[in-house]
Amino acid sequence: MLTTEKLYPQTINKFLAARKLKERVDESVDKKVNNPFYRNLAYPKFDWLAETTGTAWLRARQASIGFQGSSDNYEWFDRSRLENIKEFLKHNRENYVIFYNYTPELFELYRICEELKYDIDVYCGELKSLYFYEQYQSMTDIERINDKQNRVIIANFASGSTGMNWQLYNHCIITSVPLYKDFAQGIKRQHRLGQKDIVFYHIFYQNNWLDNSMLESLEKQVTYNSDMFDADLKKQELFD
Repeated sequence: MLTTEKLYPQTINKFLAARKLKERVDESVDKKVNNPFYRNLAYPKFDWLAETTGTAWLRARQASIGFQGSSDNYEWFDRSRLENIKEFLKHNRENYVIFYNYTPELFELYRICEELKYDIDVYCGELKSLYFYEQYQSMTDIERINDKQNRVIIANFASGSTGMNWQLYNHCIITSVPLYKDFAQGIKRQHRLGQKDIVFYHIFYQNNWLDNSMLESLEKQVTYNSDMFDADLKKQELFD
């Protein structure tokens, strides 16, 4: 746990730099293909072919978000969701818990929040820092009312959806559709003892068959899986 403001930005910057990201943005027209998971896009090259149903589902989820790749080698080809999140954060300044699924989302969310001058905590498998939340927690009610600085916790669903108590923030952004098991636990991080306000959840998703099907699984309280993805593929007549 970080305990000094001086240490915090040094630690987060060291974490970001250590990843040695190899992001590439390729928007050339000749790369456009018919992407069945979203729409015609400047889709990445064939660097990340899927050989199994599970990997195809992973790549489809990433394509719907707007990128392809791994945590240290990825390519964004559609930033519309990121731009929508940025506009939302810009015009609706509150204290947020922001849940994400994949590491490339973390880095883009961090850049957005830094640009908008939010105080940023990050909670994931490799970094667990809640300095600014704990700072806010130590304030009196009057100090919180008079405080004008906005804060965010950018949390990975797998790491932050269980065991944490973040009831002092009553706004939650879900940047991409999660699995039900993570969603069910994640939304409880702010519904804890001491929560005095209505909690607002803001879910960002694409209007395509994959996100819609995963949203439906949340409503049915069922964890979406590769078998369900395979069945959805056949319904779309994408594969035999």
